[in-house]
Amino acid sequence: MAPIKPKLLAFLMPYNLGLLMSKFVLQLILATVFWFGWSALGVGVVYFDFLPLQYQQATLVKCIGLFLVLHVVLSVLAGALRSVLGR
Repeated sequence: MAPIKPKLLAFLMPYNLGLLMSKFVLQLILATVFWFGWSALGVGVVYFDFLPLQYQQATLVKCIGLFLVLHVVLSVLAGALRSVLGR
């Protein structure tokens, strides 16, 4: 495999960094909306009373971590599925 030329690497780096930052910001916004509905509006306590109390009243930081981990896991699984299916 041929090494990547420095000019090409410098050209691609800002794009990859911007894409990574935009995905992080999107996950942050989605986690905040989810947390507001789940904890602040009380959806977790009212409709999911069978869950332990720590899951019914999740903090914002835990929701952000959950969304980021879920995104990474789904990305890895989608990549593995693509390589198995050959697409």
